[in-house]
Amino acid sequence: MEISFTAIQQLCNVCTATGCWHWKGGVASGGVPQMRAGPGTGPIKPVRAVVLQMLGKWRQGDHLIATNTCRSRDCVAPEHVCWLTRKELQQRTAKETRYGECPERRLAISKVQRARSPRTIEMVREMRASGLSTRAAAKVYGCAQSTAALIMCGGMWKDHQNPFAGLGAR
Repeated sequence: MEISFTAIQQLCNVCTATGCWHWKGGVASGGVPQMRAGPGTGPIKPVRAVVLQMLGKWRQGDHLIATNTCRSRDCVAPEHVCWLTRKELQQRTAKETRYGECPERRLAISKVQRARSPRTIEMVREMRASGLSTRAAAKVYGCAQSTAALIMCGGMWKDHQNPFAGLGAR
């Protein structure tokens, strides 16, 4: 049995408005569309990877994930599938969901981290107001120069209560 785009399309609901092929067949536990990629009891593969292989875009061993550009969970349309690294997929997802940009979440995380830190907010404010170089501040306050630089420019120990914090030049 040779797999063709027609055979895959018959197992999908085609949306004319978006061009998506919504998979009706089996899915993995994470919701990834899957199919048998060979005759009879051939290996089970992600449908998007099979489509990319049929398009001649197979890249085995690159640690890539077959995903789609339309962000529909079950779309396997040849025009929508692509390869991404795990890092690229995480960056795209974070950008689209704005994960990590929630001020309440950042405040909660900073409270936990500050409780573990040997420095206090008063020490940080004093360090910023001192006007010392980062090297001198590191010696005076007993930290690494890179830590002092991040604290003094606002990259570390951000003031989450101040709406204007971190808006200055770095």
